[in-house]
Formats: sequence, structure tokens, C-alpha cells
Amino acid sequence: MEGISEAVAAIEHELDEIASRSQKVKAAVRQFSASASSSLAKKAQEPFTNGESSSPLGENPKVPIALQRFWRAQQERVVPAGSNVASISTEKKRKLYSLYGIWEELNSRAEDVQMRYQSTSRSHMNLFMHEEVKKEKQAEHALTCLHRTLMDPHSTARLVWSFVGLLCVIFDAFSIPVIVSWEIPNSEVESVLVPMMLYWTVDIGASAQTGFYENGLLVQSPARALTHYLRTWFLFDVAVVTFDWVMLVLEGSTTSSNSMGVGGRVLRVARVVRIVRLLRLVKLQNLLQVVEDSLGYAYMQGMQLVVAVAKALLLIVFSVHVLGCFWFMVGKTSEENGLESWLTRYSYHSKGQSEQYLACCHWILGQFTPAPMAIHAWNATERAYNVFVIFFSLLVVASCISRVSATIQQVIKLNSEAGDRKRQVAMYLKINKISSHLCIRVLRFVDHSLRKHKAAPLDSQLLSQTLVNELHMDRRGPVLRKHAMYSFLEQLSQRAFTQLCGHLELTVFEDKEIMFTRFSEGRGMYMPGPGQYQEEVDSDVLSITLTEFEFWAEISLFTSFQHTCTMVSVQFNDTFILPATALAKAIQEFPECCGYVYQYARCLQSKLNAEEFLAEETLSEPVRKECCEATDAFQLKNLTKDRLLQFFFLPKPYPSGADTKELIRKVLSGELTSGEEIIKEIERLFPELHQTLGTHARFSSENERHRALSCMLCVFWLATDRLDEFVKSQAPNERVTKLNWKKLQDFVTGIGIRDKIEWIHGILVYLAVKGLGRSKNLTLQLPSQSQQPDAAVTRLLERNRNVVPSVLQLDEGILELLISVSSMHECFMFGQFLQAENTPLSLQLLQQKALENNDVSAYKLFLFSALAMMTGIGAREGCTGSPFLNDVACQSVLFGLEALRHLQARTCQEVYWSYLCSWGLMLDLPSTTLEDLALLRFACICRTRGYDALRSVLASWASMDAADRESITEFFLADGIHYHACLFSYLPDCFAHAHKNTRVGLDSMLTLLVELVEITWTQLAVSTLPHQVTVNLADLASFTMAVRSRSVFFSCLEHAKITNLGSGHYALNMTSKNWSRTEEVSNHDLGVSRTLRKLVRNTRIAASSSRPLSQMAILGIERC
Repeated sequence: MEGISEAVAAIEHELDEIASRSQKVKAAVRQFSASASSSLAKKAQEPFTNGESSSPLGENPKVPIALQRFWRAQQERVVPAGSNVASISTEKKRKLYSLYGIWEELNSRAEDVQMRYQSTSRSHMNLFMHEEVKKEKQAEHALTCLHRTLMDPHSTARLVWSFVGLLCVIFDAFSIPVIVSWEIPNSEVESVLVPMMLYWTVDIGASAQTGFYENGLLVQSPARALTHYLRTWFLFDVAVVTFDWVMLVLEGSTTSSNSMGVGGRVLRVARVVRIVRLLRLVKLQNLLQVVEDSLGYAYMQGMQLVVAVAKALLLIVFSVHVLGCFWFMVGKTSEENGLESWLTRYSYHSKGQSEQYLACCHWILGQFTPAPMAIHAWNATERAYNVFVIFFSLLVVASCISRVSATIQQVIKLNSEAGDRKRQVAMYLKINKISSHLCIRVLRFVDHSLRKHKAAPLDSQLLSQTLVNELHMDRRGPVLRKHAMYSFLEQLSQRAFTQLCGHLELTVFEDKEIMFTRFSEGRGMYMPGPGQYQEEVDSDVLSITLTEFEFWAEISLFTSFQHTCTMVSVQFNDTFILPATALAKAIQEFPECCGYVYQYARCLQSKLNAEEFLAEETLSEPVRKECCEATDAFQLKNLTKDRLLQFFFLPKPYPSGADTKELIRKVLSGELTSGEEIIKEIERLFPELHQTLGTHARFSSENERHRALSCMLCVFWLATDRLDEFVKSQAPNERVTKLNWKKLQDFVTGIGIRDKIEWIHGILVYLAVKGLGRSKNLTLQLPSQSQQPDAAVTRLLERNRNVVPSVLQLDEGILELLISVSSMHECFMFGQFLQAENTPLSLQLLQQKALENNDVSAYKLFLFSALAMMTGIGAREGCTGSPFLNDVACQSVLFGLEALRHLQARTCQEVYWSYLCSWGLMLDLPSTTLEDLALLRFACICRTRGYDALRSVLASWASMDAADRESITEFFLADGIHYHACLFSYLPDCFAHAHKNTRVGLDSMLTLLVELVEITWTQLAVSTLPHQVTVNLADLASFTMAVRSRSVFFSCLEHAKITNLGSGHYALNMTSKNWSRTEEVSNHDLGVSRTLRKLVRNTRIAASSSRPLSQMAILGIERC
């Protein structure tokens, strides 16, 4: 109990100290670490020596005795257990862009996209493999109508078809009453009647093939469309069409048109029954609705009134026509029945049909209005019909007047609402005594807004959100489609693009209104519409006239961006604004879109940081297209048959190996010395590097082709001792010195490549195809185990030589050497070794691979290829030297190559630590104690250069307390052979980003690394040796660059999670809770869990120091 009470008291005391942030705690920490860091601080004050004062290249220090004892001691303990080149340079700092946290968060939603793309590409291959079979199946489907395509009820074709039907119905409505009343035979109208009957017959099938709306949603299921038609109009259409054809056949078969016998009476009755065709008027409303729905969006207020009056007049005219025809039929029927009718009374039975028709219409209009008419009814039937017409006229006239009045009232109401809104604004201005000048500006803007929006008010409550977004897409979609990224986003997901259109914010700027000011933080992408604008930079004013929508401040969607000018709207202009959060919200439900936009943003970020273009308001179209085409989604979406591996080929004939060897001989003999001429020959002799038709041009980016050309050219410069050509692409003050160049020449001589043209030929072929392993649309067509870059190159060399035809130039022996070299690169990354990111266990894997066949030649070619690949980093078009391998980088590469040269004769531990000790000699750092060795690896991970960088590293190391320093020392000394190790990939990036982010710093990253090591060793503890787990810290590296608060950075591990990727590989994911806090700037107290872990470490070190004989004493090593 006493021990528990003391522990609780200690915890409370430490929490109080942290919360109060007292000076006492800070002084105690400084006093506690002063003794441990005194020698390091003293070393930081000493003059820094450059690489020329380091040991000769041939000097390889052995593994320190202290480290060997440390390994033996650690084997008795159960200790549960990091290629990007990151450097801390002393160059002048420039702005570095980091992505917003929301994009890193959304990237986690695209984890499964790669597998989707892989299946997509394979299905694409199957499409071409079985192309003929699928064509036959499609033909069968077309014949059997198993996959018929329904017609959209509002498509152009259907609208034209419906309009023809509307004309047919109108013709029937006006012709049938005339034909029935005056008994006109079908033969007189046969030229019109037959095409109409054919139309209605075909319309039965067309109606069954047309979609329909149900509960406001379009239904395009063939089965449901057919069922719907059978339940609604099928029986009606079949009955009327059948009756029409029967009537046509009966009348054509009548032999005597004047016969008044049985046949004549049947025809007369049939003509009367023909009035049934007027039932098609029921369809008139549906057809009118379709036409009005398609054209109604264009109606303005005045047009609505004109249409309403026109429909009322047409209704009156149609009523007069039909009732007039029936008035003639009533009179004629009465006359045939022996009754006195108006036809005989007024002698109209002997007049022409046109005069009879006009008299009937005149009589009907007389019943509609008080106008006098001399014709009257003369029998009971006519009087009954007269009464019916009077009552019907009241209904028709009242209906027409009410419709026109309602339309007029609607227009008046809409105008009055706009006037009321303007009056309210004017009253506000008057009550608050606003200046007259401002009042005029405000009222002008109100008039503009009302003209813009009052004609088309939208009640969004009547529509679903999907329909609202589609309405926005119809207007805003054409604007976004002009941008390469959003145009392809629509191809990826129509729904995501539709939602994005709905998230655009419409803003109206008045004349002389400032849209944004210079140096203000961008809040999203601006899409100004056509109009006049002014761009102001200091005292310079530039007038801009836009004829279409453009895109401004696009960079602010993805990273922090300050406007480079002040933009003013000269007139009333509409502008769409897209904030970063709106874009993220629109695509968050679509993983493939998240991955696409994230990769687009990363490409844009890398170009900004590489200063390929300036961060200005507008991006050029080539930059947008290049960023879009660099994404995996674009490359795989545009995967065509000629880019599938089994169908891929390059134009023949291929150059022979003799031609390439002749080029090598000319260069080695000095006959060919110009870099430009050599590049032209390389492009001619290696089909993969052709500028337009090569494999690189079809699969990989242009940068990979330039890098390959630079590497191959540098092979010639190394083999011919051409220092002047090698350093052409380097800054004058950074070029390789003659001393280091001599060491490079000694290495090349030791390899013995100058005397072996076949080796040079093989290296050139390997460098020509090496960059293809980074092409996603190529590697995703390979089996999953061969999709890593080096594994993909090995696969291409072995099985896909149609993609790399230069391999055909090689002899079988050289080809086997190249495959061995590629397999070595597969298991060991030279770049990771140079920055001490990997461990001695990684060297052991390379050692086993090198000794597998006991082939010294393959290992020598591996070392030379590692050097050659470093020379082309950062190469661009026209580069004829090595832009990366300057004097500083050359020292690191030389140290690494010299250490690896002895791998077949020494242990992997000796090779690993001899490289780090060479670093120590270059930096003038000691390598006697365990902490010295750990500090060496830490400095190497940070790629320390110069005095300022070394001082920053030493200061961050000295800032740790004893417990943290012991934990981090154990981590840095872990080798995976004697006891468990953890390889943190992207750890150099983490330190580089921490150094660049002033809110974090190296000391904070070291402290967090202690926490991460403890959590990793606890969660991933294993008992077998040798063992090494690999944890991907790419997410942490991105988070380190984006975070804006040190306290948020320290607490990120509490919300992170470790994901098992299989085969001993893990990934540290920051989770959405961390990414959502990257923009926080406030600091808060540290978490309790972190404080408790720190207390445990302090207690452990205190207990260790109180023992009679400490572990360090057993090892015989004193602390520095």
C-alpha cells in the first residue's frame, strides 16, 4: 500500500507540474539533462569539418566493442520490437506547401481503390481477349431483344414522336366530326388516314419501349415499362387501331356506294360509330403535358400569359367546331326521319358543304354570346340539343375566362412580390438615413438581383436533394467540365459530379466590389463569369475581360495559399465559389474519387514545392492536364488495347545488339563525345526510350524517360572519366570535387566495367527499363506479388520481353546477370541504406541473395547499377549530366558503396556500422558509446549537412531526458538479428517535415518517436529471431507537415491505429479524428496516457541507476 500511495502521489505531482508549466519544472529538466548533454553541446561549438578531412575511402572501421557487448546483453532480454531521401540543409528556406488535413483523411477512404482498378484493368484485358465472342453474344441479344434499351420519355426522339402524335390527335379531333356529320367516305381522305393509322399501329410498340415516371422517379426497367403499358393504354390503343383497320376494310369492300340496302345502312351506322375515335382526345392532355414539360422551362411571364390565352381560344374554337358539326348532323337526322328541320326551313340542305359549315358555326357562336341569329330549332330534338349547347357554352366560357384570369393574377403577384421586396430595402435605407450615393448603388444591385432571380424562383422543398443537385448540374456542369480535373471526375462518378455542382456557392459581386485582396488567405476556388474585372498589384491596375468562366485560386483548395493580387469586379458579375470543405463533402462517399482528387492534389503540391511553376491565381491548362493524367484513375480509365501487356508491341525492326555495342565502343574510344549526340543514338537503339512510340511514352511519365537517359549518359561519363560532362547539370559551388571524382573512378576500376562492353550493354538495358516499374497502369496488369517497382522490372525481364524489346539484344548470360541484379534491388533498397532507414537485417537479406549463387559478377553489377541509378535523380529534358550526385551527395554514396563492397567478406553488422562510422568521421562525431552510435544513426537519418544542421540535431538530442534517450538508443541500435527491430519506413520524411514545420521541430519528433517505439514494441511483440517488422509512417509524415499545433501533434498517437498489412508489414494510420484537428492552433495540456508512460520510463531508469551494478557497467561502457 505504501508503494501504491507513493506512485499515486508521484503521478499527481507530475500532472500538477505539467498543468502549471512552472519554471521550476523547466529548470529541473534542464539541470537533469545538462550532465548528459554537456559533451554534445561542447561538440556543437567546435568547428565543423567537411568531408575532405574524413578518412580515406578504403578505411572501414570495425563494429565497436561496446555495440557487440550490447547485442550479447540484449539477447538475454525479451525485448519486444524504417525510400525517400530526406535532408536537413542549410539552404535558404522557402515556402513549402502541405496538403490540408481533410485530403489526407479522405485518402484513407481510397484504400481499396487499387484493388478495384486492378480488377478493372483485368476485365479490360478480358474484353479484348474475348472480343469476338462478346460481339456474337451482343448480336444474339439484339435479335432476341433480351437487352433492349428503353426510350427516355423526354428524349429528343421521343419528343418528336409525341409531337407527331399530337398533330394526329388534333387532325382526328377536327376531321372526325366533319367526316361523321357530312358522311365523307374514307376514300377522299385515304392519303392522310392510312399514314395516321400506320403511326398509331407502330405507336403501340413504341409505347411499350418507353420509360415512365412513378412517384416522381424515372423507371427504365423493360419489364416494368411493359407491365405499366399493358395496365394503362394497351387495350384502348389496340381497340381503336383495330376498329380503324376494320372500318377501312369494310368500306373498301362495298361494291355500291349508292346502295341503300343492308350494306349501305351498315356503313352509315359504322360512320356514326367512327366517332369513337374521338376518345383519342383523352391522350391529348398527356401529349400536351410532355411537350409543355419539355418546353415549359423556357416560358417567361409574358409567354405564360400568351400561352394561357391561346389555349382558351383554341378550346372555344374546338368547341364551336365540334358542336357545329353535330348541329348539322342533328338537322340532317331529323330531315331523314320526316321531321321539319332547320335545314329544310332555311333551305340549307341544297347549299354547299362550306356554307353549311359556316352557318352551323355561326349558330353555335350565337348560343355562346348574345349576338342574334336567324336560324332556330324546329323540332324537339333540335330544341333539346339547343338547350345542351347553351349550358355547355356557359361551362366553356367560364373555364376559359378563369384560366386567363388566374394566369394574369399569377403574373401580377410575382411582380408585386418583387416590388414589395424592393420597397422594403428602400424603406430600410430611408429610415437609417443612408447616403444617397450608397442608396443608388444598393437599389441598382437589388434591381439586378431581382431581374436575375425573380423569373425563376425555385421551391426546393418540393424536390428531393438529388433533383436539386441535378438542376444545379444542368447549369453549373458546363462550367466545371472546362476544367480537366472535374471533367474526368464526372467520368469516374456521375453522382459525385452532380453533388459537387450542388455544393457550388453562387455569389453576385456589384460594380467596384473587391472579390479578394492581396496577401489574404484563399478560401476556395473562384469561378468568375463573363464580365469586366480589375487586377491590382501595388499601383499597377490591369483590366480583364472574360468571355467565359475561368478558375482562380485553385491552389487554395488543397493547401494554404495567399492571393497574389487584389481582384475587383467592375460590374455586376456572377461568381461561383468552391471551398475545400465543399469539394471534400461532395466526394467523401466515393472512394475512387477520393483517391483521384488526392493524387491530383499531391501532384500539384510536388510541382509547387519543386518550383516547376509559380503559385499564382490561375494555373495553366497544361499543368492541370499533367496533374490529372498523373493519377492512377486516369491512366487506368484510359487503358486501351495497345497498352495491354499481351497485345503490346513496339514498331519493328528492332535495333541489333551489334549496333548498341558499336555505340559503346565509339564512346569508350572517344570517337563520340557529345552528350546530345549520344542521347539521340540511345533513343534510336533502345525502343523503350523513343520520344513518342516508346514504352515509356505509353506507360510512364516523361520524367522517368528523362531520368533513364540521364543515368545511361552518366554511365558513359563514369566509364570514360569525363568529370566535365558529369557535372554540367550541377551548380558551380556544388559540383563533385576532383578528390571525390577520383574515388568514384577507383570504384569503377574496381568493378572492372570498362573492359567489359557486355556489362555496359546490360547496365544500359537495365537502366532503360528500370523506370517502367513505377508505372501504375503497367504494374497493375501484373500479378500482385510483382507489382512493386523492382519486382515488376524482374517480371518484365523474365516474361514480358515484348514490352522491353531491348532485352532481346542481350546474350543469355548477361540477361541472367540482369535478372539477378534486379532481384537484389528487390530485397534491398540502396536509398534506404544511405539514410540509415533500414537495419542490418536488410543487409543480411541482400547478403543471402548475393551469396545464393556465389556470383561475384552479379553483385558487382548490382553495386554499379545502384550508383548509376542515383545519378539520374531529378533529371529533366535536355539534362546531359547528373543533377543529383553533387559533391555532398557523392560523399554519402561513396561511403555506402565502400561499405557494401565488403558485404560478401564481412558480417552485415560490420558493413552497416562501418558506413555509419564513416558518417561519424565526416561529421567529427564520436563513436565509442552506445549513445554515440545511436546519435550517428539519427544524424544519418536526418541527412545532416553543415554546422547549422548538426547543431540542430545535437540540440534536439540533448533536449531528451535520460529515460527517453535510453529508449531511443535501444531503438536505433536494434538490428533485427540479435534482437527484434522495427523498420519505420518514411521516418526520414517525418524528421524532414518536423524540421520544416516550425510548430513541431526535431525535438518534438524525437519525443513522439519514443512513444511510437514503445507502443509498437508493446503491440507487435514476437519471440522468434531474427525478426523485423516494418511500419509505414507515410501518414505520420504527411500529418507532421500539416499539423499547426504542437499539442495536437503530441496527442496524435492516442487516436492513431496500426493496421496489419500482412507478411510483417504494418501501417500507422492517423484516422479522421487526427486529420480533423490539423487546423487547430491552440495548445492544451498533454494527455494522461502519455504522462503515465513517461512516468514509467522515469521510474525504470531510476530503478536501473539504483542497482549495485548497472547494465552499462556490465558492458564496461561509461556514459558520455
